[in-house]
Amino acid sequence: MENRIKNYVDELFEGIYITGPLKEMKEEICVNLLEKINDYITSGESENSAYEKAIANLGDMDELLNGLKKASEVKMEAGLYEVKPLAKSHIAGYIIGSALFILGLLVAGFFMLQNEDWLTAGKVFSVFFILSSGVFTYFGLTQENQETYPMSTKRALAYSGATVFVIIGGNVALFSYLETMIFTPALIYLAIFCLPAIMLFIYLGLSEKSRSKFDVMDSEWQRNWINKYSNSKNKKVKDLLSGAIWIFSAGFFMLGLMLGYWYAWLIFLFAVGFQILLEAYFAAKI
Repeated sequence: MENRIKNYVDELFEGIYITGPLKEMKEEICVNLLEKINDYITSGESENSAYEKAIANLGDMDELLNGLKKASEVKMEAGLYEVKPLAKSHIAGYIIGSALFILGLLVAGFFMLQNEDWLTAGKVFSVFFILSSGVFTYFGLTQENQETYPMSTKRALAYSGATVFVIIGGNVALFSYLETMIFTPALIYLAIFCLPAIMLFIYLGLSEKSRSKFDVMDSEWQRNWINKYSNSKNKKVKDLLSGAIWIFSAGFFMLGLMLGYWYAWLIFLFAVGFQILLEAYFAAKI
């Protein structure tokens, strides 16, 4: 019966942007309906009869729901321009992630200057890079933005852990090959770390529930909003440029290390700068 009531109330509020107060209103309606149904059943009514009487006594909510739906459209449109401040925990997380990345570059650079050992420098940097990647993944997924709700802590930790394992596998395999110039051990290390992580990614992806804020809207209104305000072409161009920046940077870094250029790590500073400029450009354009 509780599921039946919940489904009924969900249908009533379909196409309405659910805020905190509206969520409480839905819960209150569900509780009141359940209490009325139980009262009718206690007085001798059947479940179906009690359900129908409780719904009938709920009254005409069309005017209220239509008003809420119109307010939803205004809310969603205004949300496009609403700047959502970062929580203090996320600000601290991003600062820690950035500090780990920069510290890794500095420590790796120090090793190159002191010992001219690019392999050790690369290993040192990879440790800091792995840690910063885990931090950025977790806080990125648990951050709410204009389009999506934050991911749950446990699921975000699972994604972060899988990401870390993939990067560890890639680094272990790479340095194993550079030290021995033999592919087989490198592939084994890659499989040991990456296969479990890939399986976890698959499970998380298949069991993922939509966090989109647009799912609460009816499909027609959602399409209109996306067509009016979304620019998938710009987003695709930005993603491609961002990927190109980091692929080029990683390639240049590895080539530089193999050729013995200690200053190859500086490419990441330029990459960070280009990424920031790219984000700022498209933020202003879109």
